[in-house]
Amino acid sequence: MTAITCADYRWLVGSEGRRWLDRIADDDGSLVQWTARLRRRLRPVQVHLLLEQRELRVRAKAKFASAARMFFTRRSLEQATDQWIARYKASRFARCEPVADLCCGVGGDLIELARHGATVGVDADPIMSLLAQANATALGLRGITIMTRDATTVALEEFAAWHADPDRRATPARTSQPERARPTLGQLLDLQRASPRAAVKLAPAARLPDAVACAVERQWIGSRRECRQQVAWFGDLARHAGRRTALVVDTRGGWSELLVETDAPPPAPASRMHAYIHDPHAAVLAAGLGDSLAQQFALQPLARDVAYLTGDQPLHNPRMDTFAVHAHLPLDIRRLRAVLKHDDLAPMAIKKRGVPIDPSTLRKRLGRCGTRPATLLLAPWHGHTYVIITTRSHTDMFTIC
Repeated sequence: MTAITCADYRWLVGSEGRRWLDRIADDDGSLVQWTARLRRRLRPVQVHLLLEQRELRVRAKAKFASAARMFFTRRSLEQATDQWIARYKASRFARCEPVADLCCGVGGDLIELARHGATVGVDADPIMSLLAQANATALGLRGITIMTRDATTVALEEFAAWHADPDRRATPARTSQPERARPTLGQLLDLQRASPRAAVKLAPAARLPDAVACAVERQWIGSRRECRQQVAWFGDLARHAGRRTALVVDTRGGWSELLVETDAPPPAPASRMHAYIHDPHAAVLAAGLGDSLAQQFALQPLARDVAYLTGDQPLHNPRMDTFAVHAHLPLDIRRLRAVLKHDDLAPMAIKKRGVPIDPSTLRKRLGRCGTRPATLLLAPWHGHTYVIITTRSHTDMFTIC
C-alpha cells in the first residue's frame, strides 16, 4: 500500500468517508466480509483507513465518551489525553479567556479547553490539524481555530494562557525526558517567558531541572488505576509552586482531593501490623508522595521507602486501595500454603514492594489452595520478607469534588 497522505484523511473525514464509517459501524458483518465488500468499491488506502478507524473508535471508548464520532490515528490515540483528565486540566484555566493548545494532536485537551472559551489548536502535522478540526466539528464545538504550524512560532502574547503536549516520539526511541521531545523543554521555557501562564504535559517519569522544578507545581494525574501524566503548571496556574501534587480522576467527571507535598518529616515505620493495609495509587507513588499520604491519614509505612501503609481504620479514598489484613507471616511456602488451605483462601492477586520475588513464580509454587478470594502483599518488615494475606476492603466509588 502506498503512503497515506493528508488528502486520504481528508476523504476519510469528508461526507463519503463518514457515510462508509456509519455503514460499517452499524453492520454486524465480519471483518473479512467487509474487507471484500469495500475492496470492490474503494481504493486500497481508503479500505485501510476505514477498517483502521473502525478499530480505533472501539479502542478509543476508554478515553472518549464520543469516540464513535471522532477520528484518530494509532499514534495520536495513544498520546491523547482522555476526556476526563482533560476536563480537570481545563478547569484550572479561567473561563472565557483565549487559550492556545500547542501540539494539539487530535484534540484530547483542545476539546475540553474549548468548552471554557475561545481556543486555538496548533500542530505542525497537517493530518493532526485536519483530524482535530474534524473532531471539533463532530462534537459541535464552536470557537475553535486550528493552525498548522510549528508551535515555537506562535505569538503567545495574544493568549491569556497556553497548554502544550510536546511530542515524546519525535525520535525513533520514545523518551520521557522533556529535552528530547519536540518542542524541547528549552524551547517551551522560551515561550513561557513571553507568556507566563502555562501548563506542559510530561511523561510521569520526566525530570525537570531544579531551577524549573522549584518554580512550578509538578502534578501527577491518575485514572483507571494508572498514573497517566505529569503536568508542570507555570505562573499563577501553579497553585502550589515548588511542590509536588497528585490527584486521581474518575470516569464520571470528578476528581479526588489534591494531595500536596508537605515539609513534615517522614513517619516512622510501623512497629506492629495494624488491621488494614493501604496501597497508594500509582499517581501518588509516581509523585513520591507516599509519606504525605501517610501523614494526612495518620498511617505508618511498613518500612522505609516501602509504600505499603498500615492503620487501624478502613479508608475509602481514590488515592489508595485498602485491604483488610487476614493474617501476616514471614514468607515460607509450606506454611503459607497451609494457612490458605485451612482458611479456604485463593490468592487472586499477588503484589510486592521492596522484595526480589516474582509473583508469577510464587503463584505456581502455591498451586491451588482455597476458594475465597484473597490478595497477597509481599514486603520487607522487621528485617524479613513478610507475606500479608488480605481481602479487599473498598469499592471504586469516591466522592466527587
